[in-house]
Amino acid sequence: MKKTAAIVPAYNEATRIGKVLEVLIKTKGLDEIIVIDDGSADDTFEEAKKFPVRCFRNEKNIGKAATMQRGVDLTSAECFFFCDADLRGLRPEIIEETIKPVASGRTDMFIAVRAHASHRYIKSVGLLSGERVLTRELWDMTPSFYKYRFRIEFGLNRFAEFYGKGFDYKVFENYYCTLKEVKYGFWKGFSRRMWMYFDILSAYLFFYLLHVPKTVKLFRRYIIGSFCSLLMFLMGTFFIFTATKKGYWLVIGFIRRELLEDPNASLSLFVLRHLRDFTINISVVLAIVFLVLGTGILLLNLLKIFWLRRLKA
Repeated sequence: MKKTAAIVPAYNEATRIGKVLEVLIKTKGLDEIIVIDDGSADDTFEEAKKFPVRCFRNEKNIGKAATMQRGVDLTSAECFFFCDADLRGLRPEIIEETIKPVASGRTDMFIAVRAHASHRYIKSVGLLSGERVLTRELWDMTPSFYKYRFRIEFGLNRFAEFYGKGFDYKVFENYYCTLKEVKYGFWKGFSRRMWMYFDILSAYLFFYLLHVPKTVKLFRRYIIGSFCSLLMFLMGTFFIFTATKKGYWLVIGFIRRELLEDPNASLSLFVLRHLRDFTINISVVLAIVFLVLGTGILLLNLLKIFWLRRLKA
C-alpha cells in the first residue's frame, strides 16, 4: 500500500477543526497528518497544535488550492487525503474506504461525496467535494492554473478522467460540511459562494477551451458534422415534397402570398421575378444534391467516430 498523508487546509476554523482532527488521528491508513493554517484571524493554529499532527501556518491568506500545494510540498507521501476543516459527521471508516482504492493502485482518485441533497442528486456538484484521495502523479500533472482557490476540485476531476486512470466516488450518509452562510453570515457567505462558483466556471471554460484532449475535440467535431448532415436530409426531404405537383403548388402559393404583402420591396420583386424559373425538375435536382451530400457527410463522420473509438480502445 502506498504511503498516504492527510492534508488539512484551514482558515478561521478554530471552533470546528478539533472534531475533524479527532477523527483523523483515529483513522488507519494515514501515515501522517498535516494541518496548514491559511493566515487565520482566530485560534485555528493553536487548536490544531493540541493534536499529534504536523502544524504549519501561512503568513497571509493564500487560498485553498495554494495551501494544498504547500501541504504536498511538505510530505514525501505517494497519496494525499485532502480534507476540509469544517466537517460534521466525518468518521474513520469514511476516510479508510476513500483511501483504499487509491493506495492499492486501482484508481488515481477517490472522492467522498457528502450527504447534502444537492451533492447527492446533482453528480457534478457532489464530485466537487473537498474530501478526496489522489496520487502524487495526478496532482503533479494538473496545471498550476487549477491550483487556485476553488478551481482545484474541477481540475483534478477532469485530469483524472481524461489523462489519468480515472476516478471513483461514493456518497456517504450523515456526513456534511458547514455552509458558508452559517460560518460567515448570510451576505458574506453568499458572496464567498458566488466567488466559488466563478472559480469553477472559469476552470470549466479554461479546460474545455485549452486542455481538453484532441480526441475529444475531434469526436465533438464529428458529432456536429453528423448533425449537419441530418439538416441536409431535412432539406432534401423538403425538396422531394416540392417535387410533387401538390407540394410544388403549395410551397409556391405560400411564398407568393407572403411576398405579395409587400410587393414593392426590392427583395420581394427579386424573388417574384425568379420564382417562375423554379420548376419541379429543379426541386428534384436539389433534393438529390442535398440527400447525396447528407449521406456522404454522415458516412464520413460515422467512420471517423468509429476510428476514434477504436483508437481510444
